[in-house]
Amino acid sequence: KKGGCTAVSNASAPFANDDVVLRTLEYAAGLNLTVVFYAEEPQIAKDGCVHEGFIASRQGLPMIPALAETVAIAKYLLMIEATKVRAHFGLLSCGASVELIRIAKEKGLPVTCDVAMHQLHLTDHLIDGFNSLAHVRPPLRSESDKELLRQGVKSGVIDAICTHHEPLSSSAKMAPFAETQPGFTAFDTYVPFGIQLVNDGFFTPLEWVEKVTVAPAKVASMFERWKAEAGWVLVDPEQEWTLSKETIVSQGKNTPLLNQKVKGKVLQTFIAA
Repeated sequence: KKGGCTAVSNASAPFANDDVVLRTLEYAAGLNLTVVFYAEEPQIAKDGCVHEGFIASRQGLPMIPALAETVAIAKYLLMIEATKVRAHFGLLSCGASVELIRIAKEKGLPVTCDVAMHQLHLTDHLIDGFNSLAHVRPPLRSESDKELLRQGVKSGVIDAICTHHEPLSSSAKMAPFAETQPGFTAFDTYVPFGIQLVNDGFFTPLEWVEKVTVAPAKVASMFERWKAEAGWVLVDPEQEWTLSKETIVSQGKNTPLLNQKVKGKVLQTFIAA
């Protein structure tokens, strides 16, 4: 707090003890810090790597059921209600999670949440054929989950859209699926995916921009800094280009959309004067 932190998080590490979590939330509430949760119940997720569904069952891959996320969210919401701490749930992946957050907000709990952009577009069908480039955590879910997440963003239950950018070396994906490292390189597809949401009628261009700029700044308690320092980005929404190892700017080339055409590209960025 003294160093200027506005939030603390468990990132992707599981909590070993719920009593410690509860005491931590009490301290965070007293210091007016936001707690950012990556919600996954480790005893349910265990050694899973993909969504619990038909494709995973057919391929014999260890699964992460939606309950791993929803049970964790429900538990932490009860703790949030008890401690009154301000909390943010990152990387929602399940439709049922949206309903839990909606109920919490209606009750007046101080909670916000986000979803990764790729969860609004991609589903678990991409893991077919043991495609390790589609290995990400939380895993790609079902078509119904995707649609419910989209509705959650549209309705405002989901506050912001994040990149969940995890660039990896090529060797991180060169193993049997379950042994590969999860993660997508996501910066390069962030704008094309956002433009697709606009083209699909989910947002106006300004609504999309708000979800990826103003909303995250408010969640992070950095809105005033954002207003003072934000620059401009020039985007061509009609430009088609191919996601290849040569065109991807990130050092990581780990995307399941490799060698596919996308529409929408950043042409130039401008730093605020």
